[in-house]
Amino acid sequence: MTKGRSFKINLIEEIIKELPKVDSNINYWLVRTNGGEYYEEFVNENFIGIGWNKITRERIKDNISIEDLVRENYKKESRPRYVETQILRFIEGIKKGDVVLVPSKNSRYLHCGYVISDDYYEADLPINDESAFEQLFELEEEGICPYRKRKWVKWIKPLSKDQLDPKLYLLVYSHHTITSANDYKDLINRAMFDMYIQDEKCYATFQIERAENIEARSLVTFLNSLIEVNKIKSGKDDLEIKISVQSPGLTEIIDNLYNIVWTCVVILSIIGGKVKTPFFQFESGGVVGYIEKYIKERKNEGKVPDNIREDLKSSSEELKMTQPSEFVKAIEKVQKKEKVKEFENTGEQEEKND
Repeated sequence: MTKGRSFKINLIEEIIKELPKVDSNINYWLVRTNGGEYYEEFVNENFIGIGWNKITRERIKDNISIEDLVRENYKKESRPRYVETQILRFIEGIKKGDVVLVPSKNSRYLHCGYVISDDYYEADLPINDESAFEQLFELEEEGICPYRKRKWVKWIKPLSKDQLDPKLYLLVYSHHTITSANDYKDLINRAMFDMYIQDEKCYATFQIERAENIEARSLVTFLNSLIEVNKIKSGKDDLEIKISVQSPGLTEIIDNLYNIVWTCVVILSIIGGKVKTPFFQFESGGVVGYIEKYIKERKNEGKVPDNIREDLKSSSEELKMTQPSEFVKAIEKVQKKEKVKEFENTGEQEEKND
């Protein structure tokens, strides 16, 4: 570390440690909640579930096909093979680490989370036989989920339908009990985390909050500025960019994780730390000051030309661009850890002096 610098850490590496990591080998699933009736219980009690209670674990172990068990126990069921497929998806297809989404009533929200158990458990609830009819009726009257087969979930966040990419609506409108959402995994990842790392690449999304029509000139200027800033670190003229041009919209940049994190650090120092979440918007002034100090100490390490700085600042203001919230949260965590370490070091030094 150069003498005179106040930063005793590698800020880029510390930010990378704090950013969400997404496994590229997991699967994604939409699990229905009976028209939203069991949505709150799924979320509040941290589970997902599926019905057909008479198909118990013990019966499945009897080496009888689930399709035959459905025919035996649900004689009025016209699609026993379909039921078998749904049950197998739940007990064998959905695995630990997979992402699941559950819709609220009218699919106003999708709650997303990670499955934290491979095996399923059977809740202590009736098995739908005639002797339990009254108890089941009471459960349904109270809005309590009667599904016995369940898996534990760690929920991440709710996603408002208004904030979702319109392409995700196709998934939401699927009426299967359990639907594979792998075709939408990039959209889901972006909705869950506006900045994350996957397979040594970093994905960062800037939100365009301009409510009026987006001017092409401002958008092109902003995109070109992103490419120029990234080029300072990467040395290349190309940058993978995905945009959603509706108003409001978004711009996602994808590249080597070190290049993207460095680029985001520089951008934050130029345009500020305004952050937008589904529920509120705020300006993270403390983070901006922290980053400006870091950049100032490294003025000769990839200086951004004045014309690029001005283009980036003016176009981001016109577009009302906001920072990835995960990026700002990562910096805040690094700040906190550094302060704790400084406090501990101060305490150790005082003890030595005593």
